[in-house]
Amino acid sequence: MTLTTDLPGRTVAFRTAEIRPQVSGIVKRRMFAEGSDVAANQQLYQIDPALYRATYESAAATAASSAGLVTRYRSLVEAQAVSRQDFDNAVATAAQNQSATETARINLVYTRLLSPISGRIGRSSVTEGALVTS
Repeated sequence: MTLTTDLPGRTVAFRTAEIRPQVSGIVKRRMFAEGSDVAANQQLYQIDPALYRATYESAAATAASSAGLVTRYRSLVEAQAVSRQDFDNAVATAAQNQSATETARINLVYTRLLSPISGRIGRSSVTEGALVTS
């Protein structure tokens, strides 16, 4: 004879993560089915990246232009054909443009919402076409 015991209980996830966007935009795709298992770093949503891609490409072009100016000024400042102040300004501008490019790249990456942990995904509060804000 087998002894069995029925005990009341409740299960609770020991790890939970709430997914929130870090950039604003329109949700283009939802890439999971509610209640399914997801892996860590699996893409869950795609926010429209068009604006962020254009900002990144513009910042990258500006950074490349300012880096070229620094290269030209470097030899000219040694020949004293351009002032040291102009060269220093060009170097500072190039650093600012490089930083702006990196910020734009990070924002572009943030258009892909990834799962921070593995597990079973719950209910989605947004659908395709929804406007989300950071």
